[in-house]
Amino acid sequence: MSITVRLDVLQPENCEACGLCCEGNGSPVTIYASRSEWRDCHPFRPRGLPQELVHEIDEHLGGLFRGQESQQRCLWFDADARRCRHYEWRPQVCRDYELGGIACLTLRSACMQGMDPHELLPLFVFGTLRRGEPNHHFLEGTFERWLPGTLRGYARIVASHGFPAIAPAIGAQVAGELFFIRPEIFVETLADCDLLEEIPPGELTGRFYRRAQVVVETATGIFTAWAYVDPGSA
Repeated sequence: MSITVRLDVLQPENCEACGLCCEGNGSPVTIYASRSEWRDCHPFRPRGLPQELVHEIDEHLGGLFRGQESQQRCLWFDADARRCRHYEWRPQVCRDYELGGIACLTLRSACMQGMDPHELLPLFVFGTLRRGEPNHHFLEGTFERWLPGTLRGYARIVASHGFPAIAPAIGAQVAGELFFIRPEIFVETLADCDLLEEIPPGELTGRFYRRAQVVVETATGIFTAWAYVDPGSA
C-alpha cells in the first residue's frame, strides 16, 4: 500500500486568500517578550517596529511564554481578509516559511480533503504507541509494515491538559514511526486508537487530541498519514 500526498491539487502559486499557516500556530515567539529581559530590547523583533505595534503586542501577549498564548491564530492575522495585518513587519520566521514546503502542503492537504475519519492512511505515532512503548499493543499485529518517519513543521509540546502532544511549529520536526495497518482491520484498529486518545467514535477531535492528516517523510518516500495532534492545532 503506497499512499502519497496529492500534489496534483497542491501546487500553490502564492499565499493569497490562504493564511492557513497563520492559524493554529499562535503568535510567533519573535514578536512578544518571552523573557523579562527582552521587554525593553527584544533581540528578534523586526528592527524599527512601530511603537503602536509594540503596544498591541504587549497588551495581548505581555508576560507570556511560548505555549501560553492562544494557539488558534496569530495576533496579526486578519481572518476575514485571510492575510497578515502588518505584513511588512512580519517576523523572519514568517518570511522563511516555505510556500509549497512540507508544512505548507500538510495544512493545504487537510483543508482541501475534508478529512474522512475512515480514510485508509498509515498512522504516524511519536509516543506510547511506538514499538516497545506501553500502548503499542493497540497496534501490535495489525500492520503490514512500518517505517521510521519524520514529521516536519511540528514540535513536541506539553499541552494545556498536561499530556505530551505535537503542534505546528515552523522549522521544527518530530521523529516517529509510520504504521501501515492492514485494510481489513483498519477501521477497527483506528477506532481502538481513537478510544485510547478519548476521541468519540466517528469523530476526529476529542478533549485531548485531534486525529489529523499530516505529511511524513521516510527513506522510501513521502506519505500522507494520520497523527494525533494537539486539538488546538490548525
